[in-house]
Amino acid sequence: MMKITKLSENAEYLFRVSAQNRFGVGQPLLSDSVTAKYEFSLPGAPGCPKVTEVTRDSISINWMEPVNNGGADIIGYVVERKARNGKRWTKATHTPVKETWFTSYGLIEGVSYVHRVIAINKIGEGRPSEQTAVVLCRDQLEPPSPPQNPRVVEITENTISLAWDKPEHCDENKVSGYFIEMKKASSQIGIYLDLTKI
Repeated sequence: MMKITKLSENAEYLFRVSAQNRFGVGQPLLSDSVTAKYEFSLPGAPGCPKVTEVTRDSISINWMEPVNNGGADIIGYVVERKARNGKRWTKATHTPVKETWFTSYGLIEGVSYVHRVIAINKIGEGRPSEQTAVVLCRDQLEPPSPPQNPRVVEITENTISLAWDKPEHCDENKVSGYFIEMKKASSQIGIYLDLTKI
C-alpha cells in the first residue's frame, strides 16, 4: 500500500500500477477515476429549536439533532441569537454546547429575541437551523395555584370561620388577596355567591 499526498481537493485522478522484476516492467493496471475529498462532510441543519421557558433576562430552548451528521459524530452545537430587528447574529455560547438544550442568559427585559443552532462535527460547522419564534423577554405571569389545606376553625349557630394555607406554586408576596365563595350544600344549582375579597 502507498499513500499519495499533496493532491488537490475535489480533483479527479487516475492511477496505474505496474509490477517490476529483473526482466523489466510489466503491463500497468489502470484504476477507476477517484476524487480527492474528505470521507466525511459537514453536518446538516438541526431541527428548528423550540422555546421552553422565558424570564425577564433569559430564554431556554431545545432542538432535535440533524438528520444528516455528515458521516461523523456531532461533537457540539453553536447557539446564536439576535434581537428581533437585529441584522447580525451573535454567539450565545463561548464553547460548543454538548446537549440539545440551552438557556440563553444576559438578555434585556422588554426586548424580543430569536435563536438558531448550528451543529459541529470533525469537519466543522454545518448549516444553521431555522430560527425560533420571536419571544419577548419578560417574566411569565400566571394566576396562583389553589390555596392549600382549607379547614373550619370555628362554628357558631350563624357563623363559620375558615382558614387555609398559601398556594404551593406562588410567591406569597405576589398574592394580592383571596376570594371567598359559598353555596348551600343542598342547593341543586351550582352557583357560588361571591362573599368577599380579603
